[in-house]
Amino acid sequence: NPTSTFFEPPSGQNVAQAAPALQLPPSETFFTGANMADLGMTYLLNDMGLGWGKGYVNWGTVEPEPGEFRWVDPDNIAKAMGDQQVKILMRVHGTPAWARPQDSSYTHPPDDVADFGAFMTALAARYKGQVAAYEIWNEPNLNYEWGNMEPDPALYAEMVKTAYTAVKAVDPEALVITGGLATTGDGSETAYGDLAFLQGMYDAGIAGYFDGIGSHPYTFGRPPAEVDPWGLSLSRVQDQYDVMKANGDDDKVIWITELGWVIESKWDLGEHESISVSQTQQAEYLTEAFTTLENDLPFVQAVFLFNLDFSTVSWYPANEPMRWYAILNPDRTPRPAYTQLRQYLRNP
Repeated sequence: NPTSTFFEPPSGQNVAQAAPALQLPPSETFFTGANMADLGMTYLLNDMGLGWGKGYVNWGTVEPEPGEFRWVDPDNIAKAMGDQQVKILMRVHGTPAWARPQDSSYTHPPDDVADFGAFMTALAARYKGQVAAYEIWNEPNLNYEWGNMEPDPALYAEMVKTAYTAVKAVDPEALVITGGLATTGDGSETAYGDLAFLQGMYDAGIAGYFDGIGSHPYTFGRPPAEVDPWGLSLSRVQDQYDVMKANGDDDKVIWITELGWVIESKWDLGEHESISVSQTQQAEYLTEAFTTLENDLPFVQAVFLFNLDFSTVSWYPANEPMRWYAILNPDRTPRPAYTQLRQYLRNP
């Protein structure tokens, strides 16, 4: 029964066997994962043929006071994915109130990057041998992901350099990936252009302090092959790689840490309404994108689906767009994208 896994997690042996977290594939190998919300669904990563899972860790939740650690969230990620022998990409974001200006957003960068470095040291030491890669922040070129201020590529580069140094000192095998850049064209009042932001990171000395550049090349409803003149398309990763090459990093790779299409809904999805696609299109576009990235863009090392299961958790309201990027229905049955992408991944 191909749908049986949706109703009861497997017991005993895993659905499929994957390598332990730190037995990483060769640098030229393309590998795949998914952003997920319900750690109880981790076994579906194996069912799909995905070797990686992405979990989110909020620094402010884990270290609410200086040196006071509450490891529940990252412990749960490490156990759930480790039990399924899925490699872990752990995204770290969110500054504790004690480490940022009063009344600022949790997305505000820390007042002292050394505080962030100390946290990354503690995190990487605790999960040495369990977490394969760390992603530093999320879409740092968007104002609302940068404390509702104008993004600062130089300060962000300093955060990454500090995190990279901290992680490598205690776990040299763990990878450090820069936060996925939002595809923003030339920028706007609320966003810094992604290519300019990436160049700003290089100008601030980021070279040598990362293992991969994170990217979120959403197409805003377009098919994967369509090239948007403003860069709002999957092909934007080529432009980002060109910046890397121009700065002498042609041997480095891009990690697509989010990629997905939002499907049509009876709910008002706000600005996502105009870029929604049918469930059939979601399935076709995801499969086409994964195929293109694997076969035609050798500088892309990884792609993480956004998302597996945000539709199934109770903390997102029905009109939350992230629910409609999911490839599972709210009752955990598969949407067409799950079935089609699973077929591709298990039978390439």
